[in-house]
Amino acid sequence: MYYPEQSVTVTSSDPPYVTPVVKYMLRQNNKLLRSGRIEKAAALATKIGLAIEDYNSAELSRVNVMSNAKSMWSKVRQLTGRSKHLDNCHSTISAEVLNDHYATISTDVHYTVPRVKSTCNNCDASSHVSEWQIFNILDTLRPTSTGLDNIPAWFL
Repeated sequence: MYYPEQSVTVTSSDPPYVTPVVKYMLRQNNKLLRSGRIEKAAALATKIGLAIEDYNSAELSRVNVMSNAKSMWSKVRQLTGRSKHLDNCHSTISAEVLNDHYATISTDVHYTVPRVKSTCNNCDASSHVSEWQIFNILDTLRPTSTGLDNIPAWFL
């Protein structure tokens, strides 16, 4: 009568909205799902969702949104489990670091470097294309349908 028949332990790793009541309902929901009573589990899941919603609403109602937006977003991050500062691992990993890593672990002995393709006719380092040549090329374009870039000929 005075002592609970079961105990529920809420740890620091649990989200803040997981109260002892919510944790107990989650355990009951798992038992119902494992025993195949899907309808009762769905009804209990709805109750769990409402309990979590009530907790989050109460927590957010304690924050004065109009005067302190910073504290409101801090509370939202706390409730959702996100942090303001992302991991700094993205600043130490660059495309060059990834490329070097995968180049060192590559074990394909039959790999051959692909040939460099020439994208123009008679290309050499000394050739220079003038503005007048580009104007003539664009001026003589036939008005056809758009290409892969979806740019019509009249636009060019």
